[in-house]
Amino acid sequence: MADWGTLQRVADSAAADAYQAQLEARFPEVGPAYQPSGKMGATALPWLALGAGLGVPAGAIATLIAGAISLVLFALMGALIALIAACGWVVCITVAIELGIAVIGGAITFAVAGFVPGFVVAWMGKHGRNRSRWAALIFAVPAAIAGLGAALAIPYAITAMVPAPYDPDELSFAGLLHTCFGTSWVHLGVIALGFVIAILVSAITAYGEVGAQKFCERCQRYMDVVALPGASFDRAAWIFERMRARAAHEVPQGLSNVTNELDVQLELFRCSGCSAGFLEGLAHARTEWITPKGDKDDRHREWLCFSAATTPAETEVLAGSRVEEREGGGT
Repeated sequence: MADWGTLQRVADSAAADAYQAQLEARFPEVGPAYQPSGKMGATALPWLALGAGLGVPAGAIATLIAGAISLVLFALMGALIALIAACGWVVCITVAIELGIAVIGGAITFAVAGFVPGFVVAWMGKHGRNRSRWAALIFAVPAAIAGLGAALAIPYAITAMVPAPYDPDELSFAGLLHTCFGTSWVHLGVIALGFVIAILVSAITAYGEVGAQKFCERCQRYMDVVALPGASFDRAAWIFERMRARAAHEVPQGLSNVTNELDVQLELFRCSGCSAGFLEGLAHARTEWITPKGDKDDRHREWLCFSAATTPAETEVLAGSRVEEREGGGT
């Protein structure tokens, strides 16, 4: 399917802000109707522990890969700056780009160190029917700390075995290692900030993933995801109005033969046991404009604009408009 959101070409960023504000006023952001019970299955703790155990090496490997990519880009930019300097002049923009690579690359690397363990812990906890966000968070944070620590230990061990160059600014492998993996207050400060980022991202990821795993407490199983046809903003407004009026039986007819409407992404969560469920609508605002320099700029924002529990009868009626159904996992 094409990218969600109908592309709107506007005059400038201010017009994009105005368009987005108009949509947000019409479709205010809402919180999810589903809230996890906080309960834990009989085997949730072992599964969470296994997730934490797997999250450590998974997080370390992902961190090393992300860090290696950032390091290569940093080194290539440094080589370009050295080449330009050898010609007798320096372009300030290249120095700014290298600093940007260092900052953004480092932030992404530390974020990956938190995201991967958080996701793995939440995903493994699902096998033990864990509905406790806080339990997943408690297991995810230590996994992120251990994974990041293991990932940092490897380059620092390599650096310790490589003699430092006579010239600290030497453009070489040894120079790069000792520049990036030193023990100055700056290096230690960056590492401390990195651990903070990893901890926060792991906690947010684990907490959010458990909330996204909709579970039927009555049937003790995860709900399947039923993708419905996309809708225009006008059609979505009508659908939401019909749902609030408890007239779900009218919605399938309104969705029949609908194609290429990408403003609102509709998803139905359905319990395969009792047919209880939730309907959610995710609004997409996409804009594009030409900058004063003649370049294209764009923006894409998405937000939850509708979320409501559905009765078994409403769920089955809405499921008749499905375009795709994915199992929720678990039993």
